[in-house]
Amino acid sequence: GPEDLYMFEMTVTDDVSKKEFVSILPKTQCLSPLQSLNKMNQLNLESTSGTLQLDIGSSDLFQLLDDWHFKSPSMQRPTQYLQRFHANENLDEFYYLPDALVKSHKICLETLLDSRSCPLQDPSYGELQNFINFLNIQLESCENSIFTNLSNQEDWANLRFKNFVVKFMIHMAKDFSTRSIEISDESLGKTQPEISERRKWESSHHPYIFFNNDGVTMSFFGISIDRNHNLINPDTGEVLEKNIMSKNLYEQLKHQNRQDQIPIFNMNFDNLSEQLKLRVLCRVLGVETENLKDPYNIDGELVDPDPSYKLTSDNVKKLLAIYMRMKANIPVVCMGETGCGKTRMIKYLCDLIRGGKPDQNMIVIKVHGGLTPESIKNKVKRAIDVARNNEVNGVKLTVMFFDEANTTSAIGTIKELMVDRLNDGEPIPKSSTLQFICAVNPYRTHSETMIKKLENAGLGYH
Repeated sequence: GPEDLYMFEMTVTDDVSKKEFVSILPKTQCLSPLQSLNKMNQLNLESTSGTLQLDIGSSDLFQLLDDWHFKSPSMQRPTQYLQRFHANENLDEFYYLPDALVKSHKICLETLLDSRSCPLQDPSYGELQNFINFLNIQLESCENSIFTNLSNQEDWANLRFKNFVVKFMIHMAKDFSTRSIEISDESLGKTQPEISERRKWESSHHPYIFFNNDGVTMSFFGISIDRNHNLINPDTGEVLEKNIMSKNLYEQLKHQNRQDQIPIFNMNFDNLSEQLKLRVLCRVLGVETENLKDPYNIDGELVDPDPSYKLTSDNVKKLLAIYMRMKANIPVVCMGETGCGKTRMIKYLCDLIRGGKPDQNMIVIKVHGGLTPESIKNKVKRAIDVARNNEVNGVKLTVMFFDEANTTSAIGTIKELMVDRLNDGEPIPKSSTLQFICAVNPYRTHSETMIKKLENAGLGYH
């Protein structure tokens, strides 16, 4: 009938037969951010209000940067800050201006795709969204923190502390919005799959500034400064960035930190006592009070939910990376062999957030070949209710953990939950504190014989 709508979604391919099929249909092509920018330069456009019809004789349309997305705070705030930061303006008294939109779509994309900003040369809109979402959350916390709004006080005047913090916010957004671990391919004689921007977590240094979950205080982690005020890798002595801060700012921050047991700079995390390690982690998670043995003694001993789980600097950075990604709704996938500690690490994080309360805030789904999309849908519905009850009881995060997620043909359902936050097409409530994490085993290519065996056993996914 005239009201029927048929929509075909198809991946671009070199297959001639598929191209012939597509050519007879009107289509809307969604261009990537870089393609959109190039098209704007080519057509001398500053902005677009909707889809573009580039060829009068064709019904094909092109979608560039969406105007609603362009006007959203998640895109405007990072763009406004990045423009001023790259121009070396003093940010101490600058705040996001909701009524002063960036001049055009073109300028916005130029700013966000600048190599000093985005970590990817040609990101998809999903990848760009991860970057700006994380940066926006961090910048919003920066604006709310009393420590980045002290420029009107004589001791902090002209120190450009906010510029220093924003520099680390950009660095963290790059780190947390892209892949963190090199894929492990154990297929004999096979070429490893191409993955752009790949780096191995353990081989790179990760200096961070965290705004603690109270939204006000801050934690410095892994920031080592030499006598010339350069940022260095403490393990190798390599200078990561020269003159990262002025001498006056360094001295002022050291002075502010003088009464804290946890040093602000040059902290060797692995040499701290177990209690101080736990306190560093709890501060960022915002659960320091919830995990006190004596709730009336703020400086008292903290309860460790699993004393046998050793808090190394590497473990803590991974825990914080997972937590910060979840805050920005960035999908989290943990890769490693069975028994390497993926489930235990997530359980430790959830136990700390639970803070000794009896509520269940980690729901483990043991994925297998017989797991169907319908059963996943029902489990997620129940998990949404569990998360709602947990939030009422003061547990601010509930995790559904898909263990060995790549062993089921329902992997598409898991992808929709993690990336699109859709449960069988139904949006998960935006207010829900339910988050999803999946664990996968290292990549292997099976032989044709093994694939047949798996399929005959009902394990059709390979």
